[in-house]
Amino acid sequence: MSRRASSSTCNRRPQLPDRIGEYPLGRQTGLPLIMCEECGLQRVLELVAQTDEKCNKGRVFFKCPRNMQGVPGSCRFFEWQREYLAILVDQGKIVMNLEQHGAVEEEADSRALVRVQKNSMEVKLDALVGAVKALSLVMGAGVVVGAMYVFSVSLTSC
Repeated sequence: MSRRASSSTCNRRPQLPDRIGEYPLGRQTGLPLIMCEECGLQRVLELVAQTDEKCNKGRVFFKCPRNMQGVPGSCRFFEWQREYLAILVDQGKIVMNLEQHGAVEEEADSRALVRVQKNSMEVKLDALVGAVKALSLVMGAGVVVGAMYVFSVSLTSC
């Protein structure tokens, strides 16, 4: 039974985080969902165009939840994925390394193109996690060596 459980977990894709720092991430692109630039009242939504108008069906876009067509005074924030990505880069929310990937003409999965910039607390937390992992490795080795010593002493005393 444990053999079946372990084989099913090996075949699963690694689960990607649903947020980095204070920003939840979009499910389609993995881009951080920031507060609306226009109204500042709500976090933008990541959506996929469902209509075939102007051949945009399937394209990812970002809009404010308060952006409602035909409603006077509603928020006007709307950006396609590429323009939204440019906004995030301009704000310093993400850092792009296009030299490694070359020029990108298609709107690809942004997870491959983007490294979300970490704040100082996240950097410190990463360092702490690394130190704890190293310490647990040393402790595990110590337990193994101690067990081997006890086992060898018990064999020699017989």
